[in-house]
Amino acid sequence: MPKHGTMRRYWRGCRCLPCRAACSVYRQTPHDGLVPAEPVCRQLELFPTQREAARATLVSRATIARILNGRTKQVSLRVARQIQKAKYTPPPPKPEPEFSLLPIIQRMGSIARAARLTGLHRNTIWKFRCGITAQLRPETERKILNAIEL
Repeated sequence: MPKHGTMRRYWRGCRCLPCRAACSVYRQTPHDGLVPAEPVCRQLELFPTQREAARATLVSRATIARILNGRTKQVSLRVARQIQKAKYTPPPPKPEPEFSLLPIIQRMGSIARAARLTGLHRNTIWKFRCGITAQLRPETERKILNAIEL
């Protein structure tokens, strides 16, 4: 059990004079308390997604969701400082290829036929045709170009 005259003893239920005095002193001292969530929310709205905000601020996605959805009116001073410190930097733009292999693959016909002609797996062809994969590896591009020369 903690000593008399400490806040820990007061929290355990002791209401003697020294423990009440310790509680009074504790309540009068400033702590890292809570701050309003509105300015923090405005800062978070600069990020495109909650995931990006969580990565940049090192705050959990659940906390960011609570702030953005208005479920919390106050946040801790530590979280507010972390969010105010973070700046959103957009990812660098993807380089545009000089030419596109997509029309070449589309001219090959079905995905199975393109896979047979190029020697690539049909999932690789499908992901590229659907736009899931934006860029191909150089060796994959060479296989496609070699297939049209045959």
